[in-house]
Amino acid sequence: MNRYGGMVSDNMSWPYQQRYVVIAWYVHPTLTDITAGILGATGVLAALINREKTGEGQRVDTSLFEAGIVHTYWQSAIAVATGKSPGPLGSAHPLTAPYQAFKTKDNWITVGASNQKTWLRLIKALNKKELQEDERFNSNDNRMSNLNSLVEVLQKEILKKTSKEWIDIFDKEGLPCGPINSITEMHNDPHTIDRKMIIEVENKKAGKSKAIGMPIKFSKSKTEKSKG
Repeated sequence: MNRYGGMVSDNMSWPYQQRYVVIAWYVHPTLTDITAGILGATGVLAALINREKTGEGQRVDTSLFEAGIVHTYWQSAIAVATGKSPGPLGSAHPLTAPYQAFKTKDNWITVGASNQKTWLRLIKALNKKELQEDERFNSNDNRMSNLNSLVEVLQKEILKKTSKEWIDIFDKEGLPCGPINSITEMHNDPHTIDRKMIIEVENKKAGKSKAIGMPIKFSKSKTEKSKG
């Protein structure tokens, strides 16, 4: 969803650490600020429910620091298990491969072959079934151990078609995949439009303008547009 939602495209930076293998990332959205707000709101709701049950109120607090820590769930799990920090991962998943961004003929997509079944679907779609006979790639452990070599092999194939062509092919195989949308592409995506996530609002002074819509939908409650 980070890819569909535009965050990945907005955070890709150059150059590569290794060609087509590791992408450097910088997260522009203020995730800790936003997450702290969500955690604070969730904590208040939990405290309200507790007050209804016990009649007692209480202080609720969180911080940007703690909000940042909760986003390290995979990295922290690896560090706790191994005693070592996993380090920069680019767009790749820390535990399964291949599960990351790939450059296509015209853009970028993400591919998620997170288990043996989806791996076999991927190499079938790429018409590279022989990769399963390669001991470097025949299991997830081996693919993770030889990730750079794996990505180089896959990247050569994925560069041969456009993003749309690959997404159509992968969808037919039931392989998780998706485009890396720019912000404007995300705004025009059918899902964005259908879910009313870009709306038109009217400000008393500035007039009509577009804004991000309400990300939570209710079956009964109405969410009024701000008039400014």
